[in-house]
Amino acid sequence: MSRLAQLDDLTSSETASFQKICRKLLKMTFIVREKNEEHRKDFNFIKKYQPVFSEYFRIIGYDVMCDPESGVAQLVNLASAGEDGSIQSNRKKLRLSESIVLAALWLKYEEAMVNGSLTRSIIISKAELDYQLEKVGAKNKIDKTSMREILKLFESYNLIEVIGEVGEPDCQIRLYTSMQFSLSESQFRDLAETTAQRMREKSRNAPQDGYSVDEDGQEGDDNDDE
Repeated sequence: MSRLAQLDDLTSSETASFQKICRKLLKMTFIVREKNEEHRKDFNFIKKYQPVFSEYFRIIGYDVMCDPESGVAQLVNLASAGEDGSIQSNRKKLRLSESIVLAALWLKYEEAMVNGSLTRSIIISKAELDYQLEKVGAKNKIDKTSMREILKLFESYNLIEVIGEVGEPDCQIRLYTSMQFSLSESQFRDLAETTAQRMREKSRNAPQDGYSVDEDGQEGDDNDDE
């Protein structure tokens, strides 16, 4: 019997929750149990009915991953006839500056993971992010306004939470456990290589006084990498 038949057995309240969570997954990609009480309830609901969610989303070429250890539920692409083997629609396009910041955040999270699998979020200072950006020569290439918008974007996918005001000395960034699923190592290598190439090209074409990575075209990247 199809798992979708179980939808008929849900109460009206459970049906409303199922619909609400489906919309959230399509909009946010990640549901993080640790974030707040609402997300905890959503995660537990997904965990309970994960096979139903999976079968429901498989109709449109997606699947739902639910990892109890990290407390992360994720909408993921299924293999298809796309050139790169993934669904080509509903993809978030990252600008060069966004790609750089995502890579830097992923590296900070990976540093924390070397001591073991993380089951809770970690908090870094904005200064730590700046230092990571400095390593790739991008610290002074992204102004405060652009950085605020970039971090807001990643907040919308439940990858991070900004604590405080960007630009203030005490600003911190919480890296949720969803960050470990934002990029695989191979995806990170591809992203880093592409980003470095685009930075070199922009540097060669820039005026004598330097360049900015804020006003840029777009680089493709799944919204469930993000």
